[in-house]
Amino acid sequence: MKRTGFLLATAMAFVMCLAVPALAADGSSLPNNPGGPGVSGSGGTAFTGANVQTTFVYLIAFLVVGWDYFLRSYGQGERIVTSPWMPIVYPFKFMIPLATLLLLLQGLSELMKSFWAARKGEWL
Repeated sequence: MKRTGFLLATAMAFVMCLAVPALAADGSSLPNNPGGPGVSGSGGTAFTGANVQTTFVYLIAFLVVGWDYFLRSYGQGERIVTSPWMPIVYPFKFMIPLATLLLLLQGLSELMKSFWAARKGEWL
């Protein structure tokens, strides 16, 4: 029960972390707004230092916790006992770290595009 509470708290913090850019005071991450301050072009989200720090910290924490969650399920050969079929659970629990890893890769891509925009003055 303690691990489930930690996983739930991490997930909630992760969702709050994604809400930070949408609430930016300058509107840099809102649709139809051309980038952030000092960046010309159309569209895109300007990552600020706070957004990058919080997003990647929570993503890495969620990846570690999700991987541990999967390994524990895989090691025990966990099954759903309330079903007569008794399907295995670990392939579904593997989706947690996989989705987090893919989201982390997307964040790195957006970060590199933001660096490009800040340096060249145009969005890719």
